[in-house]
Amino acid sequence: MFSKLSIAALLAIASTIAALPQQTAVPSLGPLIGEEAIIDKTNYPHKHGAIAHADGVAPLAPSPTAPPQKRAASQLVIEVINKFGKDVYTRHAHNQGGPGAISGNVADGVLKNGASAAFAVPTGWAGNIAVVENGGGRQIVGDESLIEGSFVAQAGVGSGAIIDVDVSYVSGFSVPIVCSCDEVGHVVTGCNKNLWGLNSCPNDNRVGSCKNPQRTQDFDNAQPSKFFAPCAHQAFTVPRDPGANANNICTRGVVRCCIGTSCPGHP
Repeated sequence: MFSKLSIAALLAIASTIAALPQQTAVPSLGPLIGEEAIIDKTNYPHKHGAIAHADGVAPLAPSPTAPPQKRAASQLVIEVINKFGKDVYTRHAHNQGGPGAISGNVADGVLKNGASAAFAVPTGWAGNIAVVENGGGRQIVGDESLIEGSFVAQAGVGSGAIIDVDVSYVSGFSVPIVCSCDEVGHVVTGCNKNLWGLNSCPNDNRVGSCKNPQRTQDFDNAQPSKFFAPCAHQAFTVPRDPGANANNICTRGVVRCCIGTSCPGHP
């Protein structure tokens, strides 16, 4: 039998443990397979998302700075989960002159429906993942939905590498994507709406994507076209949209991105 004192002590210990930051589960990472491409800035001209930190371009980052003790990640792991209902094709790329992935499969290839894949990148990495539905003549040509991320030091934002992630439809839309992290508990960027089913695409590239007519409208207050408007402020639908960028929100080193309308929606 526990005494009242011992029970009180146990409850106090349990309360203390519950208050401690919970460990984020790291997805399984295999050896490095494949090699990322180099981002073609002609096809992917977006300057103000997560990769801006590695370009010397002033990023759009309205999010608050996290306490220093939370910025302890030594690498960034990105997990991509396919809930699209069909297979998708992915292509990884990183910025010219920057480091590439250090583990996981980053080769061009098919991610089966219901499957997931993860890869890890070191400090200094900035890159993207282009996604399109697989098959039927669809191709990655520069008009696709993108996961954009960076893990670089940012001037005036603490010390060490900071995680920045966004979902971009600036070049175009192919499939819906959202990204989240465990420590926040909800989607931080992206839009799970299937834009193909909401409006007619005026710029269908005929290989799986709707090309964004506003991709070059790089000025404040630019407005998305009707097709892209349902995802405004959740994913980038015009080059400048600070509401779509999740900078220094995910701090534990793992970002999970989900493809499909059955993924959680942006709050």
